[in-house]
Amino acid sequence: MRTLGPGWVLQRAKMRVESLSGSLRRRTPQCGWEALAVSGMRVGSDWAVAGRGLGGVGDEAQELLDGRIRVFSGRSVAVGSPPDWFLNVCTGQRVPSGGHWTEIGDFSQGDIKGVWEASRWSWAWVLVRAWQKTADERYPELFWTWLEDWMERNPPNTGPNWKCGQEAAMRLFAAAFAGDAFRIHPSSTPERMAKLSRLADASGQRMASHLGYAVSQDNNHGISEAVGLITAGVLWPDLPAAGSWLGQGLETLRHLCDRLVARDGSFSQHSSNYHRVMLDDLCFAAAVVRRAGLGLSEEVGAAGFRAAGFLERLLVGDGEVMRYGADDGARVLQLSGCGYADFRPTLAACALFFGSADPGPGPWWEQAQQLDAFSGGGGRDGAGFRRDAATGREPEGGVHVRRRGSAAILFRAPTRFRFRPGHADHLHVSVHDGERFLVDDVGSYSYNDSGKRWSGFGSAVFHNVPTVDGDDPMERVSRFLWLPWTRCRLEVNEADRLVASFEGPNHFLVRREVQIRADHCIVLDHIEGYREADLALRWHGRDRDHLAAIAVSCSNPGVVEKWYHRDEASGLGFHAPTYHHLEPSWCREWTVRAASASFRSVIRWGRDDAQES
Repeated sequence: MRTLGPGWVLQRAKMRVESLSGSLRRRTPQCGWEALAVSGMRVGSDWAVAGRGLGGVGDEAQELLDGRIRVFSGRSVAVGSPPDWFLNVCTGQRVPSGGHWTEIGDFSQGDIKGVWEASRWSWAWVLVRAWQKTADERYPELFWTWLEDWMERNPPNTGPNWKCGQEAAMRLFAAAFAGDAFRIHPSSTPERMAKLSRLADASGQRMASHLGYAVSQDNNHGISEAVGLITAGVLWPDLPAAGSWLGQGLETLRHLCDRLVARDGSFSQHSSNYHRVMLDDLCFAAAVVRRAGLGLSEEVGAAGFRAAGFLERLLVGDGEVMRYGADDGARVLQLSGCGYADFRPTLAACALFFGSADPGPGPWWEQAQQLDAFSGGGGRDGAGFRRDAATGREPEGGVHVRRRGSAAILFRAPTRFRFRPGHADHLHVSVHDGERFLVDDVGSYSYNDSGKRWSGFGSAVFHNVPTVDGDDPMERVSRFLWLPWTRCRLEVNEADRLVASFEGPNHFLVRREVQIRADHCIVLDHIEGYREADLALRWHGRDRDHLAAIAVSCSNPGVVEKWYHRDEASGLGFHAPTYHHLEPSWCREWTVRAASASFRSVIRWGRDDAQES
């Protein structure tokens, strides 16, 4: 109550009462598809992007024809054709397909994200791009075959694939885009287009029925569902509730962008990838409303501009970003041949719709071209949006990035939490030398692994921070909630020097100073334990040689150094490039038993013979 406020608590109490009383079930009744309305789709221009350098789609499209999908934007998994919509791709088990969605637990059958993955319809974006590139008749036919099978096996509000309104929104984005692209193909019969409109009607009703809960989460759920309502309202204008959905979606999106995107462009969810999800949502909304000759509010446009600027400041190497926070592999728009780790497609789309910085020419512009064509054309927009982006030196999001030549250093020091944090990553440091990460964030393996070891890689031991007895700066009280929200104290915020500290449980104190030089950085850590304890420092990296090159010294005698590589007992020595996928990496750890200690680390990215200044 003290941390999240009475509104958050009351919303969850309300949801519990609605679930127990059956009122939520009555608002979203199970029914057959014939009970849903039919509307013509708002017609745009006949568009195609074929011949504009499409790439990276052939192998994935062939996998779809073979009954395989890429899960969590990573590995390929056999699901059948049409897919088994109730297969948990994380465990290989099938889950029950019946029952009202309110009766199904998020994790009662393992991580429900493994069930939702095929039903997010990420494959639809791939089929459109493959058809544009090859004109192969199999791709539009496969889309309609899978759509019809999904609808037959997932009646409205029945089964696990209706449980989440955000999943319904993302599914609708993909369905709308593919349905519009394929509508000029003979396979898009009037009967099939009618089915698509019924899917839009069911999805709109599902999102509108429970929007208050999504909004109360203060994250991507509310934004995605608001854009979902806008999509249904604009593209199927003759549905009975279309006008209501459009108005509700636009107002909700305006409110959430104004509330959740800070002055420095940071986002409420404390996550680089969820930041991209939010921006992709906004870009899709901009394309949809432009198609109807409408526009987004000034609050949304300004938020998109600020948030794109924040993301651009995280950019390193070949489109990667300095990753931080939870990462479940979500990628709303898959409209380019760029890989999951490349954030430039999103930045290009933001440049198109919000007038933010141009990431430069390259294949990442395909996503913007696709959305521009879908919107009816018009080129770059955003000239009228308010330009109130901050410089990046403001600490609202708790993310500080410093650059020296081609190198980039991220320092995580949240001085305030308006919204719940995802990881206990206070004082985390990542370093990228312009080509590769020397030390970095290991990602998120799973939000539900049956308690074996991972905790989503959210704990302090999985970050580049000092710890006392392995304790976190906050206590994990549930799967997605840490309490209390321990804040950092930012003592120095200069171009070449950053200093921050925090007081953790039982009053232990951690203070970190980062000094930035031309070809290296010096990290000074001081730890004051509440008693004699195991005081430890860990550096995580994908390459052993890079970790071995870090020079570390300690003020105390008796330091024990240890390396971890694929350690099943602790979970150390792993890296999760995408959700539920592990690759071996390295962790180097120094531990001393004492009441207080200081560590000094030197991380170089310059010449081998460079002398420390």
